[in-house]
Amino acid sequence: MRRFEQSPALTTPEPERRHSPGHAHGHGHRHAPAALRAAGGAAKASPLDPALGRGPLSQLDPRVKLLAALAMSLATAACRTATGAALMCALGLSLVALSGVTLRTALGRAVAVNVFTAFMWVFLLWRVEFGPGGPHFAHHPEALAVAVLVTLKINAVFTCLLGCLGSTRLDRVLHAMAHLRLPAKLVAVFFLFHRYVHVIHGEYTRLRAAMRARCFTPRFDRHTYKSLGYLVGMILVRAWDRAERVYAAMLCRGFTGTFWLLDHFHWRRRDTAFGLAVLFALAAVLILDARRPQWIS
Repeated sequence: MRRFEQSPALTTPEPERRHSPGHAHGHGHRHAPAALRAAGGAAKASPLDPALGRGPLSQLDPRVKLLAALAMSLATAACRTATGAALMCALGLSLVALSGVTLRTALGRAVAVNVFTAFMWVFLLWRVEFGPGGPHFAHHPEALAVAVLVTLKINAVFTCLLGCLGSTRLDRVLHAMAHLRLPAKLVAVFFLFHRYVHVIHGEYTRLRAAMRARCFTPRFDRHTYKSLGYLVGMILVRAWDRAERVYAAMLCRGFTGTFWLLDHFHWRRRDTAFGLAVLFALAAVLILDARRPQWIS
């Protein structure tokens, strides 16, 4: 493993060590490679950053928002028609507007979610059939209703989760999960993942900067596949090493497997009002969905 960490293809270059962000005002920063400066600027806008809104929903208790998100997800899964799923999607969009999440953030994450639906539309509506004339693509119109329903449900769950939890920091969501008596080990796993996924992303950014500093250009050849394999391997090795050191540090500080809750939330009337409003809206959508014939979209 020592030889693997010191591989010249992925080790951090000397200019990066010498010209760290703390020496940005020195004269040596101007001589740093352009690839390293670009990598440092890209690291500031990490895709792992939370979508924090500052709307009216940000003042609510995280517990009621977590319960509302769970209830709306279950109600969306119970919808039988596209009308009910569309109403749930409209409810989720209204919550996104109240959460204060920016339009750019919401659209960017919606595109990432709907990449899966694009593949679903391709493989669900078309399939290869074998006939007397040989294999050919066949279109199935009855699958269109299923694709529309699944797409609406996916976007409804996404908008409901973004609307309810997009105005709450993830650590407060995990705090609410602990207050709701979810398994302590599950909450601890989510907490550690949230805490150190940014560290792993930082390791990836540094390794990519080291590869760009050595003029690495990805191509469809053996060298590219080998370099990408080294990249993934180095990320796993460094993540494992960081996990060992963090766990040892936690044991030195008396960690026994329990994350103690030092402060507590306060349930107010507005939290009760929001919960009741969500329940009434879900009941109305489910009643309308049940009364509408399933063959009518």
